[in-house]
Amino acid sequence: VLTASEFIAIASLRDDALRRNIEKEAFENTMIDLLGEAVGRDLEELALFADTDILYATDDVLCKTDGWIKLAANAIYGGGKEDFDPTDKDNYPENMLNAMLVAMPKEYLSNVNEWRFWVPWEVENSYRDLLKKRGTALGDSAYTGNAPLSYKGIPIQVVPMLARATSVAEGGTGDVAILGYPNNHVWGVFHEVTIEREREAKERRTDFVLGLEVDVGYEDENAVVVAYIDKKEPAS
Repeated sequence: VLTASEFIAIASLRDDALRRNIEKEAFENTMIDLLGEAVGRDLEELALFADTDILYATDDVLCKTDGWIKLAANAIYGGGKEDFDPTDKDNYPENMLNAMLVAMPKEYLSNVNEWRFWVPWEVENSYRDLLKKRGTALGDSAYTGNAPLSYKGIPIQVVPMLARATSVAEGGTGDVAILGYPNNHVWGVFHEVTIEREREAKERRTDFVLGLEVDVGYEDENAVVVAYIDKKEPAS
């Protein structure tokens, strides 16, 4: 069940900027395109990091719902070295990837080549470094080429948005990685996205107001594992 929350984004264009740019009046269309791209990035951040707990109480966007990281039923932790040790340079992040597989309920692990490890760039880079240390043809290829990596048949995919994770010191999740099945991640936009043009003549400005209602969730929250790399397991 998705419960859509309403979000509004506002971008302003001043008259003097409209007159002085090389696109002239056509710049309004460029402005709308840029607004849409920015909202798309923010929605990806919302889908991943949204949290209705006190963590984001001062954030008007991320406090509206719970995102995929918060909703995952299975989690492992490396901050206190409970499930894997991110400081073990001879085994990390392979030890984390294996711990994520161990934590996944095995009834979901069919067609593993269709599953994904979604990781920040640092994790994928560390995995390439680890493979290089083994002095094999695979290690050389991982270090000199750009071919996709996999672990036990499951592709590893870099998600740049994961770099926006708030540090543990600031009360956030810290670095995270996700093991899941793409079709299990669901999201929905209620009705339609709207963009309204609002003229502020006294301010010599035109505002573009984008509105939408959206939410995210899982078909089955048990079919996903989140690794909190820098975070300790919360006390029960």
